[in-house]
Amino acid sequence: MRLFAVITGVVLSLVIVSQSGAENPGSIGTVECREEQLQIQATRQMDGRYKNHGQLVKRVAYDALTAKKAGLIDGKCAACILREFALGIPAEKQRACGPDTKPEACYLPDGSCKELTEKDCRNTDGAPQGPGTDCDAVPIVSIETVACCLPDDSCADMIAEECASIRGSTPMEFGSHCATVSCSRAY
Repeated sequence: MRLFAVITGVVLSLVIVSQSGAENPGSIGTVECREEQLQIQATRQMDGRYKNHGQLVKRVAYDALTAKKAGLIDGKCAACILREFALGIPAEKQRACGPDTKPEACYLPDGSCKELTEKDCRNTDGAPQGPGTDCDAVPIVSIETVACCLPDDSCADMIAEECASIRGSTPMEFGSHCATVSCSRAY
């Protein structure tokens, strides 16, 4: 009975806190919420590490509140994650608290292709190829970089078209690299 009271108290406090928060990137229904849910699901399973279901729920509540305090998710998302565990639903059958993020083909700056989430692809300066794509199905187009002399006489290796789109910059010939080009004398 005491365990039920603790779980009920935690769930109610998450619901009350969630109702006072505004929609934000970590709210229920967002990619950030789903990513946090997947991380908690991966680390918290009823696999013998806990004496009972209540201990598992207590750890999930701790994880969800920690993520909330860190600003990764809001109270609504934390309540959604906790609810699924509190009801005793196995992780693989839990309702998603946000959209799944599946890897997609990503052209990396070095011309290679790797399957990453759109967010991870953009974080590595890659070019995401869209949902449902994979590197086996998407032809790899060689993206050759060139030395690009920027307006301040600095140099950056980048795609020639990207360089040309920067006002006052000059793309050097194909095969050039900043390691062998001096921009102060190049133009």
